[in-house]
Amino acid sequence: MASGAEKRRIYEDVVHYIHSLITSGRLGPGDKVPPERRLAEELQVSRNSVREAIRALSENGVLTSRQGAGTFICSIEYDSLVASLANVVNDQRERLEDIFEFRKVVEPSVAALAARRITPDQLVKLKILITEQQSQIAEGNAEGLHDAEFHMAIASASGNTVFREVIDILNKRFSDVRSQGLLSLKRSRESVAGHQRILEALEKADESAAFKAMEDHLQSVEENVFI
Repeated sequence: MASGAEKRRIYEDVVHYIHSLITSGRLGPGDKVPPERRLAEELQVSRNSVREAIRALSENGVLTSRQGAGTFICSIEYDSLVASLANVVNDQRERLEDIFEFRKVVEPSVAALAARRITPDQLVKLKILITEQQSQIAEGNAEGLHDAEFHMAIASASGNTVFREVIDILNKRFSDVRSQGLLSLKRSRESVAGHQRILEALEKADESAAFKAMEDHLQSVEENVFI
């Protein structure tokens, strides 16, 4: 089991860092926020993680972007500013909890149906995706580029177009977590190990095992996203 510090979402790390800049007095209303590249280097995270945090903070009235000038702290009262920062984390956490709850209801059943209907060609595609994931990790790349493809391939293998459309929507909603919550080699290895167990169940056409493997995989991912 990973420690609490390891489980902390990168998205929240960026938000908390900007929060600390404000509460420490280093930045105040009207001040310019450091550029994405600088924040990414200081926090040792991807620029995409910084970008998503800034977008969420902007949506909650903490930051404002001025074309050609950069991103600035909104000119509102200090107490309101701090309260808005807290809302960013809470709102995002609640939305993700809903997504995970839905995924854990739907995707194990999708995997079970895929175990019954998957074709040899579809099994080969899943094997290729896992091999590509393993290759990325071996090269030190923790980006989850093929994770969404893996889940979509299973939905396609279920033979149910509605499931496929639902998983496609979930993948789009979950893209932030893949880029932020799993950006470590350890977490990526755990994710691929879960994919491997799902594949093994599909190869055996074992519906119960496929259901359980997907259920366990989603639980593991959820634990890596939340503290």
